[in-house]
Amino acid sequence: MTWFPTQPPEDVLTTTNGEGSSVRIRLLGEVSAVADDGAPLVLGPAKCQAVLAALALSAGSSVPVWRLVESVWGEEPPRTAERTLQSYIARLRRELGPDAITRTGAAYRLNTSAEAVDVLRFERCLDEGRIGEALEEWTGPPLAGLDAPGLEGTVAGLTERWLTALELDLERRVEIDPASAIGSLTELTATHPFREGLWALLMTALYRVGRQADALATYRTARNQLVEELGVEPGPRLRELEIQILRQDDQLEAVRTQASPAAALPTGTVTFAFTEVEDAALSWA
Repeated sequence: MTWFPTQPPEDVLTTTNGEGSSVRIRLLGEVSAVADDGAPLVLGPAKCQAVLAALALSAGSSVPVWRLVESVWGEEPPRTAERTLQSYIARLRRELGPDAITRTGAAYRLNTSAEAVDVLRFERCLDEGRIGEALEEWTGPPLAGLDAPGLEGTVAGLTERWLTALELDLERRVEIDPASAIGSLTELTATHPFREGLWALLMTALYRVGRQADALATYRTARNQLVEELGVEPGPRLRELEIQILRQDDQLEAVRTQASPAAALPTGTVTFAFTEVEDAALSWA
């Protein structure tokens, strides 16, 4: 899954703050931006940060005004949304640099490369099968603390990709050093109690360090969560794993041959169909 064009236009290389210094943008965790000397930039109120986030997700491509308004305010924006958007763009230009955001018809473009945005680096690493590097980029939930209704689907998609990559990395750890994975898996199953893959990895790790009773107790906990909250029984993977643990199946001790991590990651392309509007009648800041 790729957010937007994997390669920006050749003339769009970096965002500067007006003094020739590169600006790097973080959307994982709280939205922030820093100059190349590490100095943090002041991005204004939460809605202004949401505007930057919507632009940064499409680094180097034009984002129609209607889409920016929808991203920040949702399907029922206030009547003053477009005027307020112009003021936010002006504020971001003052901080990032006068040429950082350009207008093309009724659309705006953040003139930066994908390399300058942590989310896009995360996506590229996953697409190239570099799971460890992708996980290093992940510093927290996307757009943490921001209320941007139109970006909720984007946040959910990013989180799903992160969890999938994390499961693959933890599966590798359970194979080579199960004890080291138990703490992370315990925390993750508490946070994401309906992901049966995490429960299966925790059960396997516990069994492999000699904690058979705890592995079976973990199955009961997972089952209770699924039955009480969703009204469904555990899937075949968990049920078969419980049987294997009860039988002390030798297969649980074997190191499985795994497929390439890149092949196991979800694939496909998720894009917003943004189009540059060169001759729009509307005039924007």
